[in-house]
Amino acid sequence: MPADFEKCQAEGGHITTKKLNDKQYIHICWDKSGKSHAGEVKIYACGVTVYDELHLGHARQAIVFDVIRNYFEFLGYNVIYVRNYTDVDDKIIKKAEAENKSMGEISSYYIKESEQDLKKLKVRPA
Repeated sequence: MPADFEKCQAEGGHITTKKLNDKQYIHICWDKSGKSHAGEVKIYACGVTVYDELHLGHARQAIVFDVIRNYFEFLGYNVIYVRNYTDVDDKIIKKAEAENKSMGEISSYYIKESEQDLKKLKVRPA
């Protein structure tokens, strides 16, 4: 649990956690009055493993969390949204060896490609 959530609890607030799947959660800190702590919603989403082009599953994940972020913003919350890239993985190592490149070269290339694809889908950056 992030340190700011410990602060929330120390100040008498409580945290609501919604598990979306094994890796993705939405946490909201509520103060004593029942209002969201400082009007914030924090979302952490595991992004793609960057060893190849995006596929429909990657797009789905990004779109779903973009919609969730937009909804909370529409409700007036300040949304802090983090989406990572997995840039060290066996698949990346194999791809790098097959193409005689470094893992960094493979990861950097597919991160840029992913960001361009998500931009075309009108998904805002995290």
